Amino acid sequence: VHRATRWEEAQRRDLPTYFVRGRRLEESSGAKDNAIHVCLTSDDTDLRGLVVTIRSAVASAREPGRFHFHVVTMETLVSLFKEALKRHLPGVHVSVRHNTQLQRRIQSFISFRETSRARRELVTPLNFAPFYLHEFLVSKKSGKVPAERIIYLDPDTVVLGDLAELQALDLQGHAVGAVKTCSQRLEDYVDFEALTGLGFSQYSPSDCIPQ
Repeated sequence: VHRATRWEEAQRRDLPTYFVRGRRLEESSGAKDNAIHVCLTSDDTDLRGLVVTIRSAVASAREPGRFHFHVVTMETLVSLFKEALKRHLPGVHVSVRHNTQLQRRIQSFISFRETSRARRELVTPLNFAPFYLHEFLVSKKSGKVPAERIIYLDPDTVVLGDLAELQALDLQGHAVGAVKTCSQRLEDYVDFEALTGLGFSQYSPSDCIPQ
């Protein structure tokens, strides 16, 4: 996968709409037992990047009907997300989810360190939601998402390969797999003085951030 930071970059892919509304999507739509669950989180009302991420994932898949996308957002944005995603992604299985109580709990854990090099706009519960997917992907009505594995994507990504390969990837006993990038370091986001005070001393401020 490659990240698209601007809408124009995503548009260069010129992804055809028939990939998300035609025969190719319908051929494997009954494979519920073999479903691939993909989750994205966003509180951005500009949904173009989110749509491009989902559409490119579908367009790059050999069996797009296996995919079930879960979008986590704020309660106040659920109606907007549902309407827009239904209009721009016809035939794609997309669920929009929220959990206001959990979001408030995450917010209570967040503080912004003035010496941090992180962008202040990232200090939101939805930016930390990927760490709580096991709680967001549960509802009173439908219960827990029946998935042994969840693939998480940032909503500014253009997918150029088949995500089914990640679904089948052997994690060798690890709970999580991630791409490591050294463009950002732990010290950019983590208060190591506080971390040491909590008894965690095995981490280095210069360690790379997993994405």
